[in-house]
Amino acid sequence: MACFSYRAPESEAAVPSGAVVRVRLRADAADSLALEVGPRVAMVAGHLVADSGGVLAVRGETVTRLDGADDLAGSTVVHIKRGFIRSIEQRRFDVVRSALLTGGIVAVTLGVRSAAGSTSGGGNGGSSGQK
Repeated sequence: MACFSYRAPESEAAVPSGAVVRVRLRADAADSLALEVGPRVAMVAGHLVADSGGVLAVRGETVTRLDGADDLAGSTVVHIKRGFIRSIEQRRFDVVRSALLTGGIVAVTLGVRSAAGSTSGGGNGGSSGQK
């Protein structure tokens, strides 16, 4: 099992095409994408298609509205001008969370096995000791 988290890239120019990103819009740009994905957009999440000429093209999977509601974007390619962007975050593998999750699963599994072994009636192999 693996866990992922969103973090700001070291530089926005370092985000490769195809990366999974969340692009948060400035509040005054909330209606700038109305023709593509509707009004009152706070964030677009999806795959970065291109970064060219001051515009990010994101194949949107989810659009979050200012009221917090999430809508599916239907894989629409959303064009976002750099001036409208508040922040960009890239989805990355999270080593610490993955290790904690794996450790937790192992601990639970061992606990269940231990509990099952202690309730199975002992471990003498079924021999009653009589001949």
